[in-house]
Amino acid sequence: MSDEFEDTVTVKFPLKLLRVCAPGQQIIEKKRVVNGITWWIQYYPCGQTENEKENISVFFHITGGPAIMTRYCGIHIDGILIQKVSTKDYEESGSWGIGKWLTHDQCRAADEKDGYVEFVFNVKFTRPKILPKKVSGSEHSSVKDSLKFEILEYQLDNNAVSEFDSTVKQAVKGSDKHSWRLFYFPAGDSSRSKDHISLFVEASTTEKKTVILHGAIKIGDITKHGRVFEKHFKMIVEADSECAFPKLISHKELRQIGGVVDEKVSITVEGTFTTYDNLELD
Repeated sequence: MSDEFEDTVTVKFPLKLLRVCAPGQQIIEKKRVVNGITWWIQYYPCGQTENEKENISVFFHITGGPAIMTRYCGIHIDGILIQKVSTKDYEESGSWGIGKWLTHDQCRAADEKDGYVEFVFNVKFTRPKILPKKVSGSEHSSVKDSLKFEILEYQLDNNAVSEFDSTVKQAVKGSDKHSWRLFYFPAGDSSRSKDHISLFVEASTTEKKTVILHGAIKIGDITKHGRVFEKHFKMIVEADSECAFPKLISHKELRQIGGVVDEKVSITVEGTFTTYDNLELD
């Protein structure tokens, strides 16, 4: 398998959908598989939310990582392919989207044939940086922080798939270079993770040296009821990094292990951000 590979899907979009769709109405394209990675497009002709109703929202989904994915969202205007580009590193799977990719006026100005315009979605995959089993080198500094949030039991059964919330992006305690936040989906981030809690850890740094985040995801308040679930992870932190857990824990398992207390789920993510000098990855 090549270190780099790509795939493209062209969507013929009927302009009439700009008139008839309501915010939140979505179209999910067929899943595509390339070199063991599955990816697909989900888009909202009139935005995902009321605030985006004069725009087209588009989301990319990926499973089968790890992979570094570069996404190109394009449309032809006067024969020129106009694209928006972004790149993200996925450990296993994840999602990324633009709430206001294309305004309706821009869409109507695109090259049209028989009431249709073409969206061109291209993805390029690169093998990711694999975290080492051993890390050697002189430790420069280490800071610890934690983020906590709660999910109501009601949300497990009544939230829509892909409905999410997040903690506020904040600076890591003791650091003027690192920041992080959490995105969580009580009912799963997509259809593949329905009936699960999905969690995405987003971290960034302006540090030029190598930074590794060692983290632990913990469910339950140990001071009141004891810890019922714990999952460890590690990730390299760069300018824009993410670690995805689309199926962190199923609703069934969560209830079986006593993770719902007083009609809510308490989740804490503890992290240690370590900066290394002269790091060698074995």
